[in-house]
Amino acid sequence: MQQLPYKIIGSWAAIMWGAYFLNLVLLNNLNSFGIKPREAFGLIGIVTSPFLHGSFFHIIGNTIPFLVMALLIATFYKNDFIDILVGITLLSGFSTWLLGATNSNHIGASGVVFGLAGFMIGAGFLTKKFIPMGIAMAVIFCYGLPLIAGLVPLRSGVSYIGHWAGLFSGVGMSYLYKLTNTTNS
Repeated sequence: MQQLPYKIIGSWAAIMWGAYFLNLVLLNNLNSFGIKPREAFGLIGIVTSPFLHGSFFHIIGNTIPFLVMALLIATFYKNDFIDILVGITLLSGFSTWLLGATNSNHIGASGVVFGLAGFMIGAGFLTKKFIPMGIAMAVIFCYGLPLIAGLVPLRSGVSYIGHWAGLFSGVGMSYLYKLTNTTNS
C-alpha cells in the first residue's frame, strides 16, 4: 500500500507518454477524445484529456511539474493521495466541460497540474502546519510565475479555463482535505 501512490504516478506519466507517441503515429487523432464542453461525447475527455498532448513541448511542460507536485503530495499526503488526484482530475475536467468555450477541445494534463499546485498551496495555508506551509511556499517560489502566466489568456490554443478549473479544484480539494483532516503530515 505504501508504494501505490508512487506506482500511480509512474503509471500516469507512462500513459501520458505512451498516448503521446501513439498519437504521433495516429496523426493526432486521439486528440478528438479531449474535453468538448457541453457535448455528451466530450464527457469522456474528463478522464482521457490529461493523457493527451498536442506537442513535445506541451507534454514536457506538463510532465515535469506533474511529477514534482504529485511526488510531493504522495510523500506528505500519502493516505489521501489517490482521493486528491482523482478529485482534482474529475473536478477540473467537469468544470472545464461545463465552462469551456463552445466548439472547443481541451487536451493536456495542465488542469491536473494546476490542481496539484492549488492543493499544495491551499493545504499549506489552510492546515497552518509547518511542513505543508513550507511546501506551499516552495511551490509558489518555483512555479509561481508559470502558474500566473498560465492563468492569463495571452496565447490562443491554451486552455485557460482548464487552468483556472484545475487551480480552483485543487484549492477546493485542500479545503475538503482540511474538513476531513485525514492525513499523516
